[in-house]
Amino acid sequence: MKINIQKFFLVLFVFSITLTQCTCGNKKNNAPKIDSSKVGLQFYRFDKDFQQEGTKNTKNRMLALRAKYNTFYDVYVYDLMRFANAYDTTDRVYANINSFFEFKDMNQLYNLVQKAYPTTEVNDEEIRKAYAYSKIYLPRMKMPNKIVYCMSGLNVGAFTVDTDFVGIGLDMYLNNDTLYNQVFPNYIAAKLRKEMMCQNVMKALYNNQYGDPYIATGALINCIIQVGKQQYYLEKVLPHIAEEYRFGYSYKQLKWCEDNEKLIWKFMADKDLFYNESEAEIRHFIGEQANTHGMPPESPGNVGAWIGYRIVSAYMEQSNNKASLDELIQTDPKTILAKSKYKP
Repeated sequence: MKINIQKFFLVLFVFSITLTQCTCGNKKNNAPKIDSSKVGLQFYRFDKDFQQEGTKNTKNRMLALRAKYNTFYDVYVYDLMRFANAYDTTDRVYANINSFFEFKDMNQLYNLVQKAYPTTEVNDEEIRKAYAYSKIYLPRMKMPNKIVYCMSGLNVGAFTVDTDFVGIGLDMYLNNDTLYNQVFPNYIAAKLRKEMMCQNVMKALYNNQYGDPYIATGALINCIIQVGKQQYYLEKVLPHIAEEYRFGYSYKQLKWCEDNEKLIWKFMADKDLFYNESEAEIRHFIGEQANTHGMPPESPGNVGAWIGYRIVSAYMEQSNNKASLDELIQTDPKTILAKSKYKP
């Protein structure tokens, strides 16, 4: 079973940076016409199915849920929430689930989720649109058709289970700074927004098919180009999402990148960083933090995503956009850099 989780743990890869609801970062695009109504997706509210009846008849309810959700149930119960070891044949798992239901903080979180998401219709439609665009640009991409909303205990934003399910942790998209600032650093809390949900879903799908570019190995320049491919994909499949949300920047940070593209490139060149293979150094540029190490405080963290996107965009422009998105993804970073003729 392949599980690909877009995590928000503090010690792992986290998307950050203060976001606004400004759409000034949107750019004109030539997005193809789509009919999202023809995208056959099934949406489920596992959060309600799992928790709304509390401790009532837990074992029988859980057995019924396992029959309904199959591998998603196993991943949620044993891998994500870790209520028990998957090989435990006792009823310990049901006792632990009941303890979870009785935990005051989790009940409060569940109530916040239900208040914020009495329905998910708006998010459903955003995801349908993104799927429709993805099917145009990457028709052979394996995309789960079951979208399962759950409550992750403030752990996970979006994840895939094989090519069967996409899981979405609704508790990571509450736009609730009062809550999040008690748990996460400010620069992480500030980006846990409803507006980021669709972007994170499509990232999880991309990672499931092509691997997570943020754990790429090799030289820094290779890593940022791999991340740039993902960003280029997001631009194509999310033309209805403001550009700053695609990058996980605020509008001001996006504007800073646009105004300082030359300086970012020069900074990396002057420090001879392009072929540096130090994981710590690479994390300065494609890791998530309040800003990029060594750059002004106005810079966003993960500034490598911006530069990688610019290199990939230049490569596609040099090819007159004749290369398909699939061909782009399969092209090695060295070739992309050479043929892009990128020079800000």
